[in-house]
Amino acid sequence: FTTAGDDLLPGQALQSGAQDYLAKGRLTSEMLARTIRHALEVNRLQGALRSLSLLDGLTGLYNRQGFVTLAEPHLKLAQRAKSKFLVFSIDVSGLATINEQVGLDEGDRVLRDVAEMLRTCFRDSDLLARLEDGAFAVLAADAGPDTTALITGRIARQVAQYNGMTLRSYTLALTVGCAPADA
Repeated sequence: FTTAGDDLLPGQALQSGAQDYLAKGRLTSEMLARTIRHALEVNRLQGALRSLSLLDGLTGLYNRQGFVTLAEPHLKLAQRAKSKFLVFSIDVSGLATINEQVGLDEGDRVLRDVAEMLRTCFRDSDLLARLEDGAFAVLAADAGPDTTALITGRIARQVAQYNGMTLRSYTLALTVGCAPADA
């Protein structure tokens, strides 16, 4: 709110990052409603932009920044609950060869398919990310070393099913590493 006669303040406020201003004595219900709608829309757009900066555009998984940003609260929660978790590193073996021999579009398709496989192998509460190229990472919350074989078995079945679905000039192979940790 500004006081009457303070003509410079609204412009200064907008230059400093304010979204809008309301003048005392000139406020109507329509102006207030417009200001609220505008603020809600700006908030929605800022949330969408924040979301985009954390997501990999190709796979829809988190990107490296998203993984690092969101892993911290997962780790703090694990510490508080004194629970265990697993960190998986998954790499698409031979992705460069697929890109060279079959093309980048097929390489992109492989990355999207691997992301979908990982979604089926892990829980919604787990943190999945494509870090770069064909490198993926997963933080499996509240999971201990006893579940490693179960999860890697799921991944192996998904890869075998993928390779058996259609005839391709390549065979999909994933390299999977796992590190157990406790808080």
